[in-house]
Amino acid sequence: MRNLFIFLAFTLFIVNCSSVKQVKYPEKTAVLNHANKSTVAFVGSFNDGKTHPYCSGVWISQNHILTASHCAEKFAEHLSTDDNVVKPLGMHVEYAIQEDVVGVEQELLARHNAVVIKLDIDNDLALVEAVDNIPLHEIVVVAKTTPVVGSTVYATGHPVGLYFTSTSGMVSAYRNKIPNDDRKLHYMQVVMPLWMGYSGCGILDEKGELVGIAEAVSKSVPLASFCVPLDVITSFLKV
Repeated sequence: MRNLFIFLAFTLFIVNCSSVKQVKYPEKTAVLNHANKSTVAFVGSFNDGKTHPYCSGVWISQNHILTASHCAEKFAEHLSTDDNVVKPLGMHVEYAIQEDVVGVEQELLARHNAVVIKLDIDNDLALVEAVDNIPLHEIVVVAKTTPVVGSTVYATGHPVGLYFTSTSGMVSAYRNKIPNDDRKLHYMQVVMPLWMGYSGCGILDEKGELVGIAEAVSKSVPLASFCVPLDVITSFLKV
């Protein structure tokens, strides 16, 4: 009788564990689903030999990805040696899409090739062209109207290795300068948690259109983040 009780208890434990594994969580909102499907993770194998995401980017055409120029510079610095300094322009990079990710800290199912074809280091923008077999993805339309202060915005990035993490916030200000930066450029300030790994990600409005590219975060003001605004993006893509 005692053995039968142990068997039934063990069976119940297995059933309970299985039910936990089978939990299906709700899907994303339409805007964030679009953000995820139009986002890439730029990846590289660093000192530990494992593949990690180091930046984000957003598809703006069938074969073009928009990101931040400091993302290209960062990987170029990683590839450089004292005798061989790699330049970002023309550099080959690798990226992954959401379907390539199998879990946290697990190797990707696939990695895809791209090359940096255009840079604006002053405004922190880079255009990357996908090559070889381009995976299926969605494309973000560049907005025609700059969002007003108070508008809700969304983003998808890869903070500290957590691939395709969604976040949201609001446009809080527009500035011609930010602290500790001598450049006199245009910035869209947002109240949004954009940690390391969100650099280069697309900032989308409530229609799912591109209104900014994530660039920097404040070290002293909580949740204050700075993005390349729409007018700068539009000028970069026209030239």
